[in-house]
This record gives sequence, structure tokens and C-alpha cells, in this order.
Amino acid sequence: MIRRLLFILIALIGLGAVFVAGVVTFAGAEDRATFTHAGPIRQVEVDVGSGEVEIVAHQANEARVERTREYIWGEPEVRETFVDGVLRLEASCRRFVAVGCKVDYRVELPVATAVRIRTKAGSVAVREMGGTIDARTAAGTIRLDRTRGPVQANTSAGNIEGTDIVAQFVDATTDAGRIRLSLSEPSQRMGLETDAGGIDLALPPAPGGYRVTTDTGAGKVEVTVAQDPSAARAINAKTGAGNIRIHPR
Repeated sequence: MIRRLLFILIALIGLGAVFVAGVVTFAGAEDRATFTHAGPIRQVEVDVGSGEVEIVAHQANEARVERTREYIWGEPEVRETFVDGVLRLEASCRRFVAVGCKVDYRVELPVATAVRIRTKAGSVAVREMGGTIDARTAAGTIRLDRTRGPVQANTSAGNIEGTDIVAQFVDATTDAGRIRLSLSEPSQRMGLETDAGGIDLALPPAPGGYRVTTDTGAGKVEVTVAQDPSAARAINAKTGAGNIRIHPR
């Protein structure tokens, strides 16, 4: 009996070793591709199931795309089109057979290009773009650096962060995460909301001050920017559980 149990144990260990070896063999499955589309470029639309997306501004009138696919099992599928100035990048993992699957995109675009991003799992970064930004992810951080256009950012689980932003309108919401933004020029309207997390907003001086409304279910509120209930510039910050801090930059 003991010998039989020992034999079974050794067999299980052997099968485990084979499985690990197989995973190691497939873990290196990766491919990279780069391609360019000549302008004019009006808009980029990125829709990724699992993967990171980075959008960067450059001076050339073209789109430069770098795509990286990684997977252990179940090769991801991609669909990439460019029609009438709209660049669409789509990537998905096979629902029932995918293991370790992700597709990352890094895209360089003319500054004024409008950006629309959707991901189910992965971080999003937009840097120095001057067009409209619409970014949504189910799980991941959204990062904005030196952008100069209206912003709509939403994540179900992750932080929203931004530095040196210029935007007439900003809407940022997260179900679970913090919001931390710094503006280099006053905004006309900002709506910031998180169900669980703090809000930290750094604002430049604005003629006439700001009309600030805050609401927190559990947390402290600190507002040290100039305020005026009749000001044209409106800031609305709300959190279910977390501190709110609105201060000069």
C-alpha cells in the first residue's frame, strides 16, 4: 500500500514537472510588430481586452504603431484598420483557451489627434496630446501627462493621475481608486468622483476664483484655493470614502 502511494506521488511530481516545463516553454511566446500610417490622422481608437496602451504625441504627420503580443497558450487576435483618417486598433484573447495573453500598444500621433481608448485589463497612458481624450478601463490606472484637450477618464478599479493638464472640461471617475490631478491652466468645469479613494487636485490661480462643491461619505475635506459661489469655473469633487484636498499648485 505504501509503495503504491509512493508510486502515485512520484507520478504526480513527474506530471507537475512536465506541466511546469511546458509552461516555461510557452512563456516566451512573444512577437513585436511596428508599422506606420501616413496622415492626416483625425482620430485613434484602441480597444484591447488585456494589455497596456500608451499614446504619445510627436511632430510628424503620421501614426507610428508598436504592437507587442504575449501569450502562454491561445494566440491573441488583432484587427488593425486605417480608414478616412481614423486608426482603429483592436486586440482580444480567445475567451476559453487563453493563458497569459496580452497585447500592448504604443502609438505616436500628431498632437491634435483625438484619442479614444477602451481596455478590460491594463493601464492607459496619454502624453502631450492636444485633442479630446476619452479613456476607459475596467481594471487599470489611467495616466495623463501634459495633455491639452477635454478629458473623460473612467476606471472601475484603478487610479486616475495627471500632471500639467490643460483642459476646459475634465470628467474623471473611478469605482475603486484615488484621483490625483494637477492643472497648469484653470479649467472651466471639473467633475471628479470615486466610490472608494481620495481626491487630490492642484489648481493654478483663476480670475474670480472657483465655485467648489465637495461631498465625502467618510473623510476630511480641505479646500485652500480661492472660492466664490458665483464663479464661472466649477469644481465638483465627490468620494464615498476618502479625503478631498483641493489646493494651489
